[in-house]
Amino acid sequence: MYSMLKEALAFGIQAENVQFVECCRSAEHQIFHEELTELEKTAGLNLKRAFEFGEGADWVGYLSADILNTWLTDKTAHVYFCGPMPFMASL
Repeated sequence: MYSMLKEALAFGIQAENVQFVECCRSAEHQIFHEELTELEKTAGLNLKRAFEFGEGADWVGYLSADILNTWLTDKTAHVYFCGPMPFMASL
């Protein structure tokens, strides 16, 4: 998903028009943490993090459709999911 984000930005999509949601077990399991945080700070990327446990996330616990509904305000947006089948099926 990070490569898709970088490609979109390279083709001129403004970071502030992208909602990027990262889900992982905890802060220790994050990938591209520094890169995503930098895009959030410098380019205005709308970044949300959901952790199964631990601190430092916008949501702790399993991500649900209800949480996504509050985060994704543009109901006409294109949404892409990546992850294990049980995760994707639950969303």
